[in-house]
Parts: sequence; C-alpha cells; structure tokens
Amino acid sequence: MFDTVVAYDGGADRVAGYASVTPDNVGALVDGTIFTRGGKDKQSTAIFVGGSDIPKGEALFEAVKKRFFGPFRVSIMLDPNGSNTTAAAGVALLTKGRKLKGKKAVVLAGTGPVGMRAATFLAEEGADVTLTSRSQLRAENAARAIESRFGVKVKGIVGADDASRA
Repeated sequence: MFDTVVAYDGGADRVAGYASVTPDNVGALVDGTIFTRGGKDKQSTAIFVGGSDIPKGEALFEAVKKRFFGPFRVSIMLDPNGSNTTAAAGVALLTKGRKLKGKKAVVLAGTGPVGMRAATFLAEEGADVTLTSRSQLRAENAARAIESRFGVKVKGIVGADDASRA
C-alpha cells in the first residue's frame, strides 16, 4: 500500500498493483504495457518492482527488462521494501560536499534490504565498506551477493549483541 500511496502523491493518474508476480508470469503484464501505447505516449507508463525480497525483486526486474526490445520499452524501477530509495537518500546525505573514496564505512545490520543497498552505494562511491550481522554466515553471504551483482567489494563481519558478549 505504501508504494501505491507514494505513486499517487507523486502525481500518478492510475496505479495497478499486482501480487504473486514472478519472472515466469510477468511477460503478459509487460506486454500489456509496451504494446498498448505508441511513441511518446509510453512516457506516461512505468513498471515498479516492489516486494520485500531483494533477490526475488532483482530476478523479476531482469525478467521485465528481457521483454523489452527496440522502441518497445517503458520506464522501470526496482525498490523492494524501499531499499533503493532509502539507502540512496542516506548515502546522498553522507556524500553531500565530501568524497567517500578511501573512507571506512560500517553498515550496522547490513544484511537487510536497506543495509545491503547502502553498503553497495557506499562501495560504489569508493568507501571501504564493512557490513554487520548477528550471523557471520549471513554477513558473508550478503557481502558475496553484493560483489556478485554489482562488482564491488564489501566485507561481512559478525556484530555481537549484548547477550552474546555477556
């Protein structure tokens, strides 16, 4: 619901939301957007990939892009759980008036959607990034996923809580 409200607040005339969309069944939805309007009329149509699972959202995003060809395409945005917009806003604030290249950055609880995106954006800005998790395996998996998808190096470490330090 959040994304729908934001879309309307942003000026959208109509929003059609769909649930349970997968890379296997998204084709008909994409075709309905790219073939129904011609030329400049397409600029009024966009596909927003939301959800709560970044890897599933990325797979869906890639499946949508694969349906496009030639002039048969519309704008598309990926933002599961607001991860891209929230992380981008935070990193933009950090970079305002300063460079991050060579700086050290630690993203606490960095294995969630916003943390992973923030770590990615910071690394893309040249920072030496470490993300934390309560689980070493989860931290390492998140760091590997970021490196695999975006080609930037991020370290994953365990961040102990009070109970585990006692």
